Amino acid sequence: MDKLLKEQQGKKRLNMISFLRIVIACLFVFVVTSFYIIFKDNYQVDEHFSSHAYLYYLEDSFFYKYQGKIYTRIIGKGYIPVPEADAATFQVFPESLRIQRIGWDKAHVFHNNQIVPLQPPITPIGNDLFTDGKDTYFCASRPDFKAGTNDYPPIKQVGSNGQKFSALNSSPYVSTDGTYFYYQGEKIDGAKDTIFPIFELRERDKNSKKISFSCYFSDGKHVFYKNHLLDETFTDDLVTDIFSNHGYFEYLYHLNGGKVFIDGKPFMPNEAPYHLLISDNSYTDHLFFTNENGVYYYDLEEKEAKKAMDSNPFKGYKKEDNGYFYNEKNILFFRPRTHIARGRRFKGKTGYSTEICLLKNTSPAEFKNIIKQKALSSEEYEVLAKAKTSTVSFWDRYFAVLLLIILTSLSYIIRFIFRRYNITIDPFLLDENYLRINNLVGKRYLITDIQKVVFTIHKEKNISGKMRIVSKSKGSSPSYSVKSRKKTETALLERIKDLQLLLESQNIKVEIDTQILNHKQTPIKTATPNKRKKKTFNKNYFTYPIQTL
Repeated sequence: MDKLLKEQQGKKRLNMISFLRIVIACLFVFVVTSFYIIFKDNYQVDEHFSSHAYLYYLEDSFFYKYQGKIYTRIIGKGYIPVPEADAATFQVFPESLRIQRIGWDKAHVFHNNQIVPLQPPITPIGNDLFTDGKDTYFCASRPDFKAGTNDYPPIKQVGSNGQKFSALNSSPYVSTDGTYFYYQGEKIDGAKDTIFPIFELRERDKNSKKISFSCYFSDGKHVFYKNHLLDETFTDDLVTDIFSNHGYFEYLYHLNGGKVFIDGKPFMPNEAPYHLLISDNSYTDHLFFTNENGVYYYDLEEKEAKKAMDSNPFKGYKKEDNGYFYNEKNILFFRPRTHIARGRRFKGKTGYSTEICLLKNTSPAEFKNIIKQKALSSEEYEVLAKAKTSTVSFWDRYFAVLLLIILTSLSYIIRFIFRRYNITIDPFLLDENYLRINNLVGKRYLITDIQKVVFTIHKEKNISGKMRIVSKSKGSSPSYSVKSRKKTETALLERIKDLQLLLESQNIKVEIDTQILNHKQTPIKTATPNKRKKKTFNKNYFTYPIQTL
């Protein structure tokens, strides 16, 4: 008996009362914090104001004066109060200047609902720069949509101590202090003497073009993306363009072949030089380039260049007006496809692809007629290569499977820890005066009031154990579950003996229901199983192509 008691004392018994309460408290804090983060910028405004805001805006700005308060409207957040603004002295720029995000009162300058560290009155310099005669700040007039967000770039101090700035007329992003150039308030390191935007091909020869929204610049020698220096030398054949199918990016390339940059990142530089294959968004969902070693494309979701094929089938072909290529005999064309999942596990768009297809012995006139009649069959052409992009992340697609694996792994880890450190979870805890049920509620029973503790084993279906406390004052308690690591009668009996020693060490009488133990299990008749119809599954479970040209 002494040996058994020592073994019991060596066991670590987990206090589930404290543990569960700590877990619930942590979950509560997590939920409250999550709700706060999600809804902290969601402001409730007067229904009349929300419906008739156009009656209260100031000039042509995004500031509103309503019931003695100033509000501003931000994309994705709605109408937001500006509590620091003094409505009586609040002003905005005249409508003719088209400065919609800047306002000021007698003491502060505001960009949307943020305070700008300038002292009114202020002067607009241009290209989102503002000064009070001493300090100069950049305050963005539009969100950073390319970053996939409605948030505005942060307010930046550009100059101080009366430093003078001027805006570059050819770009809405660049300014100068006479010595250096700045892109949206960030210094462009390495720009010398002058700087100019690199135009799109369709605009570079138009004399009427006075401003370019390109983010690529040059000083006649170096090439920059925004304020970053690129590993490229300026040449006259450098042009930019925008690709906007399934997203948006700006790319820089050479008309005569050379390096390619996409949103400032080099496009497989070791494989250069490249030639642009097609830039028309109407015929392809991917941007393609070619060289002597193959055909390449850009995956917008993964933000990287990929190789579609190891050879260049477009050699000897001439591009026609309608986005296809012809070599006096055969036609090469692009076939975009959108992939849709219609299964139970995942529904919706999963990706898109562009096939490079070969149609033999067909003239341009015949091809145009086939397209017009929508009579192009997949049996008539050969798919040479395919550019593929997945719009569903690995995590989104396999979330349920990964969650199951994680939970299973945690279960095994917890079991290992419990065995390794001899940790047990008892149905009760004992202290000097009370027996406490080891669950979230933690009901207490006065030890001196306990008449006995009764254990029973049920074997009708599965082996299970129960425990109830019989007290002198209140009678029998509800039944509480008793579990063992192995679901066998022997293991459960060992578990009950373990608990019996604990109780008897506190002079608590224990009784085991012998009638249940000796009860013969009645055999259970099993009905003949009904024949069930075999389930069938859709073969097109993962993707369903939408064919378009």
